[in-house]
Amino acid sequence: MSSADQILQQLDCAYGKHNVLIFGTLDILREFYSRFAKRALEDNDVVVLLSYYEPVKNVYAFLENAGIDVARYKKAHNLFVEDSVEQFFGTSSDFYKFLKILDEGAIHQGKKGVCVLASADAFHLHREVKDLREYENNLSLSKNLKNTSIICMYHAESFAALSKEDQDFVINKHDKVVK
Repeated sequence: MSSADQILQQLDCAYGKHNVLIFGTLDILREFYSRFAKRALEDNDVVVLLSYYEPVKNVYAFLENAGIDVARYKKAHNLFVEDSVEQFFGTSSDFYKFLKILDEGAIHQGKKGVCVLASADAFHLHREVKDLREYENNLSLSKNLKNTSIICMYHAESFAALSKEDQDFVINKHDKVVK
């Protein structure tokens, strides 16, 4: 069983949950998000993937290679892949409001819910730990997003570079931690 398979067994699109994945390599991350997105889309969920380590076009290519009809899902507004730096540090971006709109709209559009995979390394690597805490606090409100599952993703090296206090803060803000 691959590492991605093991992660998939532990993490699913559990609505109202805010979980964290601490991954070791980009290959594992790619395999995980490709399989996760495919399963969620086939289960009639909306998928939001915020990438930090790879350009959006590369993420779409990995999803295509995993057998996902990216063009069809994008056109139907069921698949959103964005750059996490732009989402978290953009001038007018309010990620939580975006999720609230998707959460409320998903059910009205006949979807089961919304599955979010968000690379949170942008905060640490851009030295914005204060913003990381605000982001995690806001997403802890995800219990209010009854139709949304959020999985924050941290590279193991980036996570290890956080202070012990910040690591504990992040872990305590999540329902489940998978390493």
